[in-house]
Amino acid sequence: MKKILIAILLSSFNGYGQQLVWTQKADIPSSTRHSPIGFSINQYGYIATGFNNGTCYNDMWKYDPSTNVWSQVASLPGSGRYGASVFVINSKAYAGIGWSSSNQGLSDFYEYDPIANQWSARANFIGPQIYTAIGFAVGGLGYITSGYPLNSSVFEYNPINNVWFSKSGFPGNPRQSATSFVVNDTAYMVSGYLTSSPSNELWRYNQLSDTWTMMQSLPNNPRYGAVGFELSGLGVITTGGNGTYYFTDGYAYSPPINQWLNIPQFTGAIRRHSASFTINNKGYVSCGISATGSTLNDLWELSDVTALPEAASTQPKVYYNQSYSTLTVTGLANKKSTLKIFSLSGQMVYSQQCYSDMEQIPLKLNKGIYSYNIEGIGKMMNGKFEKL
Repeated sequence: MKKILIAILLSSFNGYGQQLVWTQKADIPSSTRHSPIGFSINQYGYIATGFNNGTCYNDMWKYDPSTNVWSQVASLPGSGRYGASVFVINSKAYAGIGWSSSNQGLSDFYEYDPIANQWSARANFIGPQIYTAIGFAVGGLGYITSGYPLNSSVFEYNPINNVWFSKSGFPGNPRQSATSFVVNDTAYMVSGYLTSSPSNELWRYNQLSDTWTMMQSLPNNPRYGAVGFELSGLGVITTGGNGTYYFTDGYAYSPPINQWLNIPQFTGAIRRHSASFTINNKGYVSCGISATGSTLNDLWELSDVTALPEAASTQPKVYYNQSYSTLTVTGLANKKSTLKIFSLSGQMVYSQQCYSDMEQIPLKLNKGIYSYNIEGIGKMMNGKFEKL
């Protein structure tokens, strides 16, 4: 009977998963950045803090999905920072810690009231000075765990008493740059970077017993710097990297059957250390650092295609990773297409047939500007990139 139920649930989700689509929305009208925080309260999403080219930010931007418009709101107090942590309790956000531009860990913490558009100082974090830790809220309490320097500590915040408590430690290997999601008031931590390798582990936190249980691991591509969010009772994870490659594959975790299910691949620029939030059963991914080392400020929405007036087509994008001599092509049509690379003089230096919606190709090139074209995606697409 259990196997029959799982088969029914898998079949049902596969039909739903095929209806999901990524759509690009309005860019944040601000500096590009990686490692910001993201959260949603009521009908709005928020992106704050982050890092770009030696500068740490503390500004915050509010997204209204009904108008597809960003507006600047109250900045997080204190130093600019990146790798901060955030959770939401009773329509208020709690954010802090992280790493400052002066290469210093931070312990300050704040409460954001969206109605008053005001931040208020709260009790300082009692744990070590860490960044890229995860934050989540369950049962009216907030939690922070993992992060760098690597540690297994777990801390609980009570907003009513404005007090932090130390909880039982995380039993798995310490990790940084993991991600989390909360489904039905139960928290999960997935992926992250261990001492010397990325992880695909999924852990569930039991608030009542203060214990962690390892669940079904992510099926492919151990990673760090991914994003996680809840969508229609499922825990979604996508993007991230392993130190050499970046990933666009996406998965949704179903707690009732302890299984990961495929969702459409992320169609924006490949990236890690982004931020995410959920509004009205739509997931959003913003900012991050790309394979070329550039920071981003775009916004992508994952939603049911039946809710869209028209599914927007995504143009392929080509990136060359200088450090690893790897050419990455994303947003292909998931059918046979041909990629051709040309030197500035017009000589073809590489050609390959592609069969999936993303290709990562080891390719050593001399310094210079190269052009490319992609055929078989409905029309010819051309572009350029530079090998420094």
